[in-house]
Amino acid sequence: LDVGCGVGGSTRRLSYETGCHVTGIDLSDEYIDAAERLTQLLKMQDSVKFNIGSALELPYADNTFDGAWSIQMNMNVEDKEGWLKEMYRVLKPGARAVLYEVCGHEEKPIYFPVPWAQDSSMSFLIPKELFRDTITTTGFKIEAWNDKTDLAQKAFARMKEPTGESTLPELGLHLLIGNDIKTKAYNMHRNLDDKRISLIEILAVKQ
Repeated sequence: LDVGCGVGGSTRRLSYETGCHVTGIDLSDEYIDAAERLTQLLKMQDSVKFNIGSALELPYADNTFDGAWSIQMNMNVEDKEGWLKEMYRVLKPGARAVLYEVCGHEEKPIYFPVPWAQDSSMSFLIPKELFRDTITTTGFKIEAWNDKTDLAQKAFARMKEPTGESTLPELGLHLLIGNDIKTKAYNMHRNLDDKRISLIEILAVKQ
């Protein structure tokens, strides 16, 4: 299960790399429509499915999935415990969840806009220590906790560099993030450099 799948890139990649059947779910009907169209173009509809729905109320029975992952989702979810409890509920006992998430700093507000929010009204970052406690509170056992902030710094440093082009290309990440993508990339680099945010890769198991 890919929770917060967006247009399904991570969903399709997981199926392609492993050969498993993957279900993606997202709250945005526009994202799911795009995900289904792209999946059909790649002829992957037999192994990849999508649903519109909330991460806080997943439309699946208990103990359904062999694994789950969620990529940069928690920043837009205020009820993090509710999100994680739902993921825990639909996983089979012993199944694992992979999270790759942005965490904040208790005493350092971030620069806006960023890729997930234009301002603080849509951003719900919490410190990584609190996020870790929330994961274990929901019942998961954390098996791996890897700080990937350095890799993110390098990636956003490249994104903020001038390209020599005054206009955005016809296709690109700006179609999802917005035409102010350069400003958002610049702010991400500033937030990472100032240690206002960190990126964490987590492996957790349902006990």
